[in-house]
Amino acid sequence: MKSLKLALILEIFLAGIYLPLTSGIFLIYLSSLGYGFSEISLITALPSLIGIIISLITNRNPNIISQKLKQRFILVHAGERITWFLMPFLRELYLIIILYVFKTAFSAMISIYMNYVIYGSFSETDIRDVTAKRASAGSLSSIFSYLLATLIIGALPPETKYLTSFTLGASIGLLSTLIISLPDFSKLEIKLSRPTLSSVEKIYSASLYQVLFVASANMLGMVWTPFLINVRNYPDYLPALMGFIATFLSILSSLYWRDRTFRTYRNSLLLDALTPLLIWTLPTPYLQVALSAYNSFISTGTGFLGGFLFARYMPSSEAILGASVLTMIGGFGQGIASLIGITLGNNYLAVFIAIMLLKLFSLIIAYVIIPEVALIPEDVARNYSLTLYKISLIGFNMTIEYSKESILITLRMIGLTMTLTLLYILYRLVAILLIRGY
Repeated sequence: MKSLKLALILEIFLAGIYLPLTSGIFLIYLSSLGYGFSEISLITALPSLIGIIISLITNRNPNIISQKLKQRFILVHAGERITWFLMPFLRELYLIIILYVFKTAFSAMISIYMNYVIYGSFSETDIRDVTAKRASAGSLSSIFSYLLATLIIGALPPETKYLTSFTLGASIGLLSTLIISLPDFSKLEIKLSRPTLSSVEKIYSASLYQVLFVASANMLGMVWTPFLINVRNYPDYLPALMGFIATFLSILSSLYWRDRTFRTYRNSLLLDALTPLLIWTLPTPYLQVALSAYNSFISTGTGFLGGFLFARYMPSSEAILGASVLTMIGGFGQGIASLIGITLGNNYLAVFIAIMLLKLFSLIIAYVIIPEVALIPEDVARNYSLTLYKISLIGFNMTIEYSKESILITLRMIGLTMTLTLLYILYRLVAILLIRGY
């Protein structure tokens, strides 16, 4: 177990260098091409659906993950890195979307494999430990990488800076693929039947919270950079500098939130909801940099809450299902963020209001139906959670039933229309033949 932990931590350490130089500057790259929040939302919309589809497929066929785990894990891990070599050569929106779909598909598979390895190999305590250490290790290496990205974006000429950053980052990313090829995953390479959940209502509540949190976090990540560059007209190296500061703070915040009781997360939920308002109102670039540090510390705790709830609710025997659900949640969250972004376009005030509402909804969900952090007694919160799950299940079943009836009625109407059309054609044909004397 120690060797696996070490490999997972070393993998994220190298990935922490790779990510700021690729994903970390992707929004800056898009903003430099003149794309605003609406175009960025369009770019992320289809890939979010791909993540959901992949999660559903792996949930129905878990052996896709558990069989030949190492070979397939390495393949998708390397595949994601390779896509970034191509990104700086693309300018047209549709080509960027196509490449980003492939990148997201690889990322979704990586997420499922990584979650399966972690949730299938460790206890709740060890999951907390390895999650926090991976976050700290990734943040530690990202400090150097964000600083490097800031220097590259700020110092190199426009025609070479993004090519340099993407190429360098992807090359380092392939080194992390080499690390992931070293551990022995044979104990996880077992034949699995289709999994079922043992604590459905708890998972439902945690998933509902996590979807809202991921949606708000994704929207915030998509809108913050183009807002600063296109609306406030700040220099394009500023978001890279903010990423550097935020990453530095996340090292300490990961270690801080690792051992907190669930009740402590109430504070992070409340403070996290203030971030969109502060982004909109703070008037100087220096305050935005300070806010990125604040957001990094607070959102780390808010993000950890969902993962730690899954670690508590799902035993290792359900690891493959947990991995699929977590990846699906990421897809749903990204999809919600993209759809809202496409709808609101570049109306930045409306976007920040939408982000705040999503954060407030996730706050209410946590405070009312998640017993570990609820403001009301745990047994009451548990009952609310079960009631909400049952109501949602009834609503879902009714929707499916009505959808089936609607489809059947539609098919019957189509069949009737085709029959009447055919009879009319036959009638006209007979009439013509009779008129002509046949």
